[in-house]
Amino acid sequence: MIIVPVALILIIAFLIWYNLISKKYNYWKERNIPYLQPKFPFGNFKSVLFFRDSLGEFFQNIYNASKECVVGIWIFGQPLIVIRSPDIIKEMLIKDFGTFKDRTVFSNKDADPVCAHMMFLTKNPQWKIIRQKMSPLFTTTKLKDMIKLMNKSGDDMNEYLDKHNGGIFDAKELCMKYTVDVITSIGFGLDAMCFKKESAEFRTVAGGLFEASAENYIRFVSYFLVPGIAKFFGIAFFNPTRIDFLRKAVWDVIDHRTRTQTKRNDLIDAYITLMGTNFSDGFKFEGDKLVSQAVQFFAAGFETTSSTIAFTLYELSFHQTIQDKLRKEIQQIDETEVTYESIQNMHYLDQVVSETLRKYPALPFLDRRCEMDYKIPNTEMVIEKGTPVYFSILGLHYDPLYFPNPQAFDPERFTPENLQFIQPNTYIPFGLGPRNCIGKRLGVIGTKLSLIKILSKYRVETCPETVKTIKFDPLAFTIALKHGLKVKFICVNLCKMIVILIALVLIVAIMICYIWITKNYNYWKDRNIPYIKPTFPFGNFKDMVFFRFSIGEYFQSIYNASKESIVGIWVFGEPMLIIRSPAIIKQILIKDFINFRDRTVLANEEADPICANMLFFSKNPQWRTMRQKMSPLLTILKLKDMIFLMNKSGDDMLHYMSKNACKVYDLKEICMDYTVDFMASISFGISASCFEKKESEFKDAANSIFLPSIGNYLRFGFNFMIPTIAKWFKLPFFDLKSMDFFRKTFWNVINQRNKDCINRRDLINSYIKLMKSDSFNGYKFEGDKVVGQAVQFFAAGFETTSITIAYTLYELSLHQTIQDKLREEICLKYVPGSDVTYELLKDLTYLGQVVSESLRKYPALAFLDRRCCMNYKIPNTDFILEKGTAVYISVFGLHYDPEFFPNPYKFDPDRFSPENIKSINLDAYIPFGNGPRGCLGKRLGLIGSKLCLIKLLSEYKVEPCLETTKNLKFDIMSFTTSSSDGFKLKFTKL
Repeated sequence: MIIVPVALILIIAFLIWYNLISKKYNYWKERNIPYLQPKFPFGNFKSVLFFRDSLGEFFQNIYNASKECVVGIWIFGQPLIVIRSPDIIKEMLIKDFGTFKDRTVFSNKDADPVCAHMMFLTKNPQWKIIRQKMSPLFTTTKLKDMIKLMNKSGDDMNEYLDKHNGGIFDAKELCMKYTVDVITSIGFGLDAMCFKKESAEFRTVAGGLFEASAENYIRFVSYFLVPGIAKFFGIAFFNPTRIDFLRKAVWDVIDHRTRTQTKRNDLIDAYITLMGTNFSDGFKFEGDKLVSQAVQFFAAGFETTSSTIAFTLYELSFHQTIQDKLRKEIQQIDETEVTYESIQNMHYLDQVVSETLRKYPALPFLDRRCEMDYKIPNTEMVIEKGTPVYFSILGLHYDPLYFPNPQAFDPERFTPENLQFIQPNTYIPFGLGPRNCIGKRLGVIGTKLSLIKILSKYRVETCPETVKTIKFDPLAFTIALKHGLKVKFICVNLCKMIVILIALVLIVAIMICYIWITKNYNYWKDRNIPYIKPTFPFGNFKDMVFFRFSIGEYFQSIYNASKESIVGIWVFGEPMLIIRSPAIIKQILIKDFINFRDRTVLANEEADPICANMLFFSKNPQWRTMRQKMSPLLTILKLKDMIFLMNKSGDDMLHYMSKNACKVYDLKEICMDYTVDFMASISFGISASCFEKKESEFKDAANSIFLPSIGNYLRFGFNFMIPTIAKWFKLPFFDLKSMDFFRKTFWNVINQRNKDCINRRDLINSYIKLMKSDSFNGYKFEGDKVVGQAVQFFAAGFETTSITIAYTLYELSLHQTIQDKLREEICLKYVPGSDVTYELLKDLTYLGQVVSESLRKYPALAFLDRRCCMNYKIPNTDFILEKGTAVYISVFGLHYDPEFFPNPYKFDPDRFSPENIKSINLDAYIPFGNGPRGCLGKRLGLIGSKLCLIKLLSEYKVEPCLETTKNLKFDIMSFTTSSSDGFKLKFTKL
């Protein structure tokens, strides 16, 4: 029975509590002050209570959530106000300081008498009295005396680093040892020996004061934001045990100094003087009033300074250029000890520290309590007496309105020239006005001195343990990392020695490289062969190394640079020969084929077993065996069977276009869908469904093969031009992931065909027969040897055919008269919607001319390569080509040579009319190569191209659109003659 009354009491208590809190949620609305909507019961404080944000981030989020000059919030039911406007901040903290002279932070003399007397926590008038008495302790003269003590701590730190030979350290821990040493020496007159003892007492006590823990979190949050809780539970600001340790340390030192009459020019001497002074205002520095100043100086000094040093080192580890510039400035000061004057002369050091304090202000917010009703300047808004007021330093420092690109670490913001552009009162790392940090100059000097000491001897770098993204600890009162700040310290002198050693090694390497490369630079001259002068170290290959030309354009530029029948070049130090004469080309590719039967391109079976077994890459005698076996697969009868499969892909393309509302297409995209579709059907016996699915595995794999990219560029370049390097590094020719996909697909189809006894008029059936046949000249079609042929037909077929179709349609869009003439021929002999036949293709003469002209201007493979297999006398010359020499033929160069094709940049299919073709030197027209190693699948490619054009042009008119590129550029990353721009054209249904 007791449960019901208890439940009723709890419900009533909850309702009363809800009413008490929620009725305050109209506080800012009633006063016409902008506010953020609170949520019961937390107000706007939920993220802090659930440890999502640190206090600094909490106020920064409030700042970012509004654009108003002030914004009201609630902590539970307590209304607070956050000031965003720099002008209002200045008014409150300086001009109207009398109204905002006290902090909101609680001070409890009963629970925590030492902290209650700290200047940071005290209220007026006591704060003013203490401030006046303490300010003389931080004059320039006093600071100069303290620097001598700091130098010793800095030297101890470097000795500590030397002892450990640099290495990886937690920067915060290292800097904490230094600052505890410095502050203990200055504030307590003692040597904390943090670098000599691993468990130094002062270091342990210091660490506990601001340790990111639940206990400290409750202390600081209750003191700053919920003082009623701190008062009710008698919570101390700092752990009393640690305060007792510091109290005892102060009095022990003072007693010793008093007895021995010792002086050290530190703060203890100043405290003793203050104790013996009778002030006219009656204030006496005695008991905990005195101890509190020493404790505040210790607590605030070591934590804020160590954080600033650590974050500076962290940023410098990521910004080596800034670090080098700073070190150069530091090394210009030739002094054994760092002095006040030398620090003041280091302007770039000041910029670096200032930027660190912008990104990582030690105390990320300020607090004040309004002492009387206050009308906010230039507004009608009134802040009532007793209202807590907060200022987000992080919010101001990261506001792009005041600091553009605020996440970037940029010391140049604080150059004398740029300082004028920083809006006043937006940069306040030490607060503003009479209650700003009294020890800021001492803190900055301590920071700078430590950086001078470290960076004069050590380079700071990132290491694997260095965090890449800063995440502040939500339990920390100051700006502290959730994880450590691990960085690597490397001795500068060691760095210099390493740099010198590396430089010497590089010089020797360059000399060896120079000798090795240039020893061949007389190769062609010694053999009386015309050549283009090479340049070390690239030879004639510089334009390719610096991505100025595609590989086809590169060979064309060599072709155009000479008028000789042959011309020697170098790729780095390797001599190569370019053949320009069509007569010599014919001789080499046909009559003397036996001397030039292999390509230069590498076939590395270990790195790329599929490509190594392709007909294109294979060497003799394997190539000859494979060619003899593969040729019967592409007879006219076989091609007629395959046209059926092509027709389906063509119809699928037209169906896709008819149901698609788009009238402008990227030709390369739609032509690739068509060619991937029919080549997958012919070569792998499956439907790629490119026109049915947005995402097609076959298309993705196909794209990756010839995708213009750095990876493919390097693979193709090394395998073709520098095969030795390709062999060393085991560089595959094609992407291995795609090759695995094709291999798996191939065997899946083969297994299915064998299982279901399927017979289909495609190449898969032919491959099955080849695998079942006996070995031929010791060669057996099995494993990757047969997969290689399927992949080659697919890869070469889809890319070259799609390029030919796309370029043809592009040229027809620019030449409507030619397009109309071609369409007229097509419509005379072809009924739209019907199947294209082999006989129809043979009858379309003008279509043949158009495609031939397209292949002249845009041959899919713009060069040919051969390797000289034995010493060879070039016909009608005295030139001897030595065995092993790489020979190249520029198809581009020949096709654009006005000697063979007048006005070569003009698209003119009439060049290939029956009347005109007789006047063409056909040895200069080689879009599919020439001789026994000419393209095996050229008839298949031509059929695929022509069929697609018939299907499209019988139903659509092709025209340029606004996105159509007027001046085509070849993609420098592409192995084929792919365009770097799209082929956007408009298709209009006839």
